[in-house]
Amino acid sequence: MNKSIPVFNLIFQNEDFIVVDKHPGVNVHYEGNEYSLLESIKRYLNFNDIYLLHRLDKDTSGLMVLGKSKKVAQDFYYLFKNEGIQKIYIALGKKKIKKKMGIIKGDMSKSRNKSWILKKTYQNPAITKFISAGASNNKYRHYFCYPLTGKTHQIRVALKSIGAEIIGDKIYGSGDEDRMYLHSLVLSFNYKGADFNFQCAPKIGLLWQKEIIMEQLLNTKEKLKLNKMK
Repeated sequence: MNKSIPVFNLIFQNEDFIVVDKHPGVNVHYEGNEYSLLESIKRYLNFNDIYLLHRLDKDTSGLMVLGKSKKVAQDFYYLFKNEGIQKIYIALGKKKIKKKMGIIKGDMSKSRNKSWILKKTYQNPAITKFISAGASNNKYRHYFCYPLTGKTHQIRVALKSIGAEIIGDKIYGSGDEDRMYLHSLVLSFNYKGADFNFQCAPKIGLLWQKEIIMEQLLNTKEKLKLNKMK
């Protein structure tokens, strides 16, 4: 059910929730004169009661789940709180770091110009597992990121902290590309006893148009090891 509309693609819907592929450069909330994701979905479905269950940064694309009632919103609140939602993001960077996989962990604090920094303390840490794999063009690397917490700018700050800035990131990297190359790739959860697993490769971005993202994800052997890491 991938129906193209201005700011998102509709991936799935049932009586409880919908799943969309958000385009980059789109705010989830209304800001100024910009067309928001939430308003776009309401107009497209002719449905007033749509609830944001989580968020993506404006320049991040990819999978999001939204609820159709307060009850569903409450259910997903507890799913997120109890780590019942599994997410995988893919990012594109230029630098090849020494470690191919690992865990990035630390408290986050606000810095200048709406940015955040990762600290070497662990009172309420952001935790991100990652593996890296070569892109088809040897100048770039893919980073598959598994966030275990849901902090603002978490993946962007985590990759910045290990010297793997995301291409096109105007805050933590260089913003001279056609988009920020961060995408919500996989979204999995169990709801009302049924397993849901959504996968959606990025469709927008000159540097991603020739990549076989899902094949690379499935064929990355380190992914299996990463899921066992504590």
